[in-house]
Amino acid sequence: MERELANHLLLIAEAYAAAKGLKLSTLGRLSAWDGRFFDNLRDPTKSFTARKYDEVLAYFSAHWPAEGLDWPEQVAKPDQGEWARVVARIAARAASKRSTPTEPARASA
Repeated sequence: MERELANHLLLIAEAYAAAKGLKLSTLGRLSAWDGRFFDNLRDPTKSFTARKYDEVLAYFSAHWPAEGLDWPEQVAKPDQGEWARVVARIAARAASKRSTPTEPARASA
């Protein structure tokens, strides 16, 4: 199943990259916050989470060209609002990490 999902992401990324004239490393940075993400998908020893799959698909769904490029039939397309939910979830995680109080260092006597 994971290989099938990886192939879905690669299919979408390669189509999008060709249409937009982008490298997969650029798309990895934009969609997965990892320039090696799509290279890693080709490596059967590497894995990814269902959350990451959903985030990347949501990115492509939100940024897919309205004309000139058909979404691959074998991949279910998330609704347009999914990207907003993904961004909000990531922002909330980042904010909670920043607002977590840390104990001040104690001066040694």
